Amino acid sequence: MKRLPPLQRPTGESGALAPAFASDLALIEATRGGDERARTELAHRLRVVARVLDARNRQLGSPFRDHELEDIVQDAITRTWESLAQFRGGSTLESWVYPIAVRTLSNALRERRARGSWLPRDSQVDPDQLLAQQDEFAGDCEALARALGELEPRRADVIRLRHANDASFDEIGARLGVPPDTAKTWYYRGIAALRDLIGRRAATGGSA
Repeated sequence: MKRLPPLQRPTGESGALAPAFASDLALIEATRGGDERARTELAHRLRVVARVLDARNRQLGSPFRDHELEDIVQDAITRTWESLAQFRGGSTLESWVYPIAVRTLSNALRERRARGSWLPRDSQVDPDQLLAQQDEFAGDCEALARALGELEPRRADVIRLRHANDASFDEIGARLGVPPDTAKTWYYRGIAALRDLIGRRAATGGSA
């Protein structure tokens, strides 16, 4: 079983800021305050951007070569640093960064297409269709990040650990200090609540 870093147990039904998220907020605030140790830690944490974009680029058929993707990664990291003031501790740092990275990739694809200098390596793929797919994916990521921020913290945290960290319920339970069956219950109830929230938003044009 792979080891996960320790995480304080999120809050209960009150909806208060989960300690795990509060620690990320403290990291951001310290970085913005000029703490060099915090800045170094944040730079290390932002390595997740490269992993996210590499995975998404491969899912799209690798339209960007390695050296091109490196430029996009740097752009996404720059955008993240410039947006630090917007982080409110409603999620883990990695969950907050994910939509920024994905949207940066969308912008890079669109700019490439506008210049007429890009086609997918697979000749059977329609570039416009691929761009539409990526834009929809980016929008879904942003909507999901907002919706997770509105869930009860412990349920949202289990969902993030399950999908972003690919953790088992045994691992999640150990990290949160609860039995695996409890983690599983939080997960499925969280998924149900998430679907309901997203469904209500879709029905009201995103205003719910």
